[in-house]
Amino acid sequence: MKVYGSVAGMIAQLNKIDLISNNVANINTTSFKEKLSNTHTFTREENISQYPKKNLPFEKNSERARQFILNTFNSLPIESEVYKNETQGSFKQTNNDLDFALNNKNNFFLVKNKDGEKYLTRDGSFKLNENGIVVTNNDEYVLSKDSDLLTMENIKEDIGVFKYKYTDLKNVGDNMYGYVNLPDPEERSELLYSTGYLETSNVNGIQAMTKLIGAQRLFDQLKSVVDTQQDMGKKSNTNIGDHQA
Repeated sequence: MKVYGSVAGMIAQLNKIDLISNNVANINTTSFKEKLSNTHTFTREENISQYPKKNLPFEKNSERARQFILNTFNSLPIESEVYKNETQGSFKQTNNDLDFALNNKNNFFLVKNKDGEKYLTRDGSFKLNENGIVVTNNDEYVLSKDSDLLTMENIKEDIGVFKYKYTDLKNVGDNMYGYVNLPDPEERSELLYSTGYLETSNVNGIQAMTKLIGAQRLFDQLKSVVDTQQDMGKKSNTNIGDHQA
């Protein structure tokens, strides 16, 4: 049974390695928010905490009862929760009039793709398209407080800024988030952003690399345990076969 716990640990570490690697890859992505995870214990049959409430073949507070519970339930580590580090990134000065950094971590710009689908984003790195309309680097339209298109002349006065909780947003990629109900725009949006600045990623490169190395080392250690257990199992089967012969 021990090998299952080691394999489950390897899977949990692989998921963690994938998560941290994505954070490292986005260190230089404007306004990127680091993803973190929690590892919990999964019991194969049911929650082990509920078992002491049931009848046991032994006295509940005895050593035999403890061993019975440990041998009956196979506890496995799993990555059970992934969430965002909502901390605001630092500001980088660009002196570009089409770069906007939001001053509040819960504020977002509103953008619309060419199919008419609207999303929220904190990435304020904008540009003008061939028609003089303000768009993102992925060519989504940046919208005003009234969901109208913006130009260089009216962006600072009319750009829409909306307040939303990260926990209520869905990550759809490219620094954009899906939402359910769009709230009213924030009043006096010109006080909610800084022009000529961009918000950097909130990933700490040194910490992320340290976590990545630690996760990789733990994965390698667990793999060694699995390999050793498999070798022992093969040798045991061989010895049993030789004995029977």
